[in-house]
Amino acid sequence: GDNVGVAFVDDPRGELVTLELRPIAADLHYFADKARAVVIETGISCPGLSFAAIADKARAVVIETGRGAMHAVVADFLSKAFLDHFAAADPSLSLESAVRAAWAYVIGTGIALQQGSSSSVVHVLELAGTEADGSTRALDLRWVSRRVLPQLPETDVKLFLSPRAQEASIAWSVPSAVRYRETQGGGWDPLRSLSLGPTLTRDQAFRLVEQRLAEQ
Repeated sequence: GDNVGVAFVDDPRGELVTLELRPIAADLHYFADKARAVVIETGISCPGLSFAAIADKARAVVIETGRGAMHAVVADFLSKAFLDHFAAADPSLSLESAVRAAWAYVIGTGIALQQGSSSSVVHVLELAGTEADGSTRALDLRWVSRRVLPQLPETDVKLFLSPRAQEASIAWSVPSAVRYRETQGGGWDPLRSLSLGPTLTRDQAFRLVEQRLAEQ
């Protein structure tokens, strides 16, 4: 139920990429799943119909489903967005592909409506498999940053992220210290070092580096 920061290294470009996975509102996700199921069932039971004709036959049930989960005005808006997107799909697509595209589109539209942003910045990631009740699991994937990596040593490094993946630290150990670099804007701060000794172990030093990101 919480946002999760994720990062990976783009080796060919030598860059650190960070992104954020956000949960999708339960009512929006429920509506999108149910609308998809209704349209697929309608299409299977009426073979040979165009996508537009399938959308027309499913329209009343899709709208009713939306109104059972959300405010009527929002439900009507999202129902129209879903059905219009499906009806306008490339006829060469399979029924499942066309409905899946409409499913992703309506979730993106709903997220943008809730957050006051553009639907073009929303990327819906559907997780493999489904729940026991036939529903799916999906996340709102947001790209956060892309930074050229600093020069790193030929040793294992640890990567730490702030809760929303906006900032990061890279740390590694040497015989008597833990060295690290933190992000700053689109780049990196100068190299820093934590000296190890009786009062600071290597694990404690790594935790200090990680804790510095907790409030960012």
